[in-house]
Amino acid sequence: MTENPQTEQPAVDETASRSLITPETRELFETFLNHQRNAIIEASKALKALIPTATLEHSEQAVRESVEGYRVLYNSVIDDVIETVDQVRWRLTEDLDESKEQLGQMKIEESVTEAKDLPQPPAPTPQSAVQTASTPEPVAENAPNQEPSANGISDQ
Repeated sequence: MTENPQTEQPAVDETASRSLITPETRELFETFLNHQRNAIIEASKALKALIPTATLEHSEQAVRESVEGYRVLYNSVIDDVIETVDQVRWRLTEDLDESKEQLGQMKIEESVTEAKDLPQPPAPTPQSAVQTASTPEPVAENAPNQEPSANGISDQ
């Protein structure tokens, strides 16, 4: 087998690469770029000169009219969106009010139903009502073995 001898590549001298960009070469390159910019500007002026002035004026007016048309279209769409949002808010407010009314009605019906479900005290019979009203229950006054308490109620 044959071995490939490795060839050493010469290292790039950093000082040599730095020396390529000297103030003179930088100035020359900037001068070149300035000439290229001026050439592009002059070429655009030449193309513009080929177009009649009336065509330029009408083109500019066409662009303005186009922009105005889009502005009207966008404003119309924005107005429609705002109107739709307002309608949705109004409907939601109405639905919320209706829901509150229904909820209030349900609470009233629920409380009436709960009141009906509560056990009612027995209605007094006419005979017992007359008896309690006419004859008071006997109250034991001081019995011989009982002493009265401070509040008048016996302790036993």
